Amino acid sequence: MSRHLKISLWLLWLLAVVWPWTGLPWRGLSIPAGALLLILGLALSFSRRWQDRARAAADGLDAVDPGRAAWPLAGLFFVWLASLKLCQYASFQSHYGDLGQDANICWNTLQGLPFFDSLTGTNFLGDHFEPVLAVCALAFKVWPSPAALLLIQCLALAAAVVPLIGLARRASRRNALVLAAALLFMLNPFLHLVSEFDFHPEALFIPAAFWALLFWEQGRLWPAALVVLPCLAFKEDVPLALAAFGVYAGLWGDSPRRRRAGWVLAAFALAAFAVIVLKVIPHFAGSRVSVHHDRYVSLGTSAGEMIRNILLHPWVVPLRLLRPGVVGAWAALLGSAAFLPLAAPAALVPVLGACLHHLLSDYRSQYSLVSQYSAQTLPFLFYAALKGLTLCEDRVWQKRGRLAAGFVFLCAVLAAFQPFYTGPFKWRNVLEAAALVRQVPDGASLAADGGRGLGREDLLPHLALRTGLSQFDAARPFQEPSARYVLLSPDRSAAYAAALAKTGRYRRIGSGDGLELWSRQEEHGQVAAGDDAPALPGPRR
Repeated sequence: MSRHLKISLWLLWLLAVVWPWTGLPWRGLSIPAGALLLILGLALSFSRRWQDRARAAADGLDAVDPGRAAWPLAGLFFVWLASLKLCQYASFQSHYGDLGQDANICWNTLQGLPFFDSLTGTNFLGDHFEPVLAVCALAFKVWPSPAALLLIQCLALAAAVVPLIGLARRASRRNALVLAAALLFMLNPFLHLVSEFDFHPEALFIPAAFWALLFWEQGRLWPAALVVLPCLAFKEDVPLALAAFGVYAGLWGDSPRRRRAGWVLAAFALAAFAVIVLKVIPHFAGSRVSVHHDRYVSLGTSAGEMIRNILLHPWVVPLRLLRPGVVGAWAALLGSAAFLPLAAPAALVPVLGACLHHLLSDYRSQYSLVSQYSAQTLPFLFYAALKGLTLCEDRVWQKRGRLAAGFVFLCAVLAAFQPFYTGPFKWRNVLEAAALVRQVPDGASLAADGGRGLGREDLLPHLALRTGLSQFDAARPFQEPSARYVLLSPDRSAAYAAALAKTGRYRRIGSGDGLELWSRQEEHGQVAAGDDAPALPGPRR
């Protein structure tokens, strides 16, 4: 690798790390970077001289040892992701619905209320089966901040680079192709969609699955099983992805031992899925009707009705998979891996199996595989891509000068279609909001306007580490809150603010960035109501 190329790459990485903190939108960097790569791709397409340079660069990269580069690459990737996520959090562009909720659940678990969600007053295991949150909660003993969860997610996604490179080294003899696979993973828009949208425990499945796949390829089935077992605690639908890989291994395993192990994995994963969905979640929810059934209402109103309709009308599944949004999502997913999985069609079985339940959904974000919905699919996507690379490696390497243009074009598309991590913001507004948040003491009860979604839910992640957290709808008839502090938006809560002031028990103590903070006044030297004891879990739903 030439000295100029090394300096350029270091400067690009440094710019990517620093850019979010400027207050400029993230796409203000990603789109111009994609445009520059597009110009480079055009030069590689039509200039023999540039193709010779690309061939020389590939030969230079082939001399780099990916094994030694794996951990440094993972470290650089972690710093980049951490910069993006911490800036997103610090500039109040996170959301309560995921980051704040998980942080609140982790905090309550540490306070002796396992998996209690303060806003809903219910046990979160009745919504999603994610026991791993109890382990994530331990991070608050080191740093009691929701940002600790973001760093855990960044560390997990970055650590996935190491087993990915291990898999790629088994799939290809060319170090340059191994490093190219790692770069495609680190730039993959679906990976960044998982990273960009707050915190989700299923993101931890990505490195775990890569390690399990690496052990599987090495023939170390017991270490693979030990990695797979904890994955059941990441989310209730993880067993479906494991079952799909088990079917693939059972049908196309390269030895009787692996085929038997595949069928055992498929049977175990399906049994675990049935127990979690039919027994565990209903137990904590207090109902056999899932809160997520409405996302599949066109298939039926219950799990039994959905299965019956699919079996009696076998054309339903193919027709739903042919919806334009689903076809587009599937094409984008394969394209993000350079369409290499198409060279190994059998390896697409776990890819499709991992996301089939999302593709059948009526919920657009889910069947489009945006946000966290591609997390279980990504490890198997790159596993299939590496299987495809094994079959066409020689042809790819022989045409490396010409194919460099295609690779650069793909990197241009991946760079240009990076998701929004941070939108434009002004540090003056950020500091005003931060000053408002600091006025709410740790542990004090808080009520926030949730009339439209959660109102200004971007502030609530910063206030989530408290058991006494509730919401109200300022558009409904006024009911005096019991919380010590009330957070509302005066532009749509003027009547509520007037009613709150009229009680004589609340006064406004701060405002900033379009928000107002009100505090209940102490009476006769006593601690204000709602601040003397944590709320207890409400009835199951």
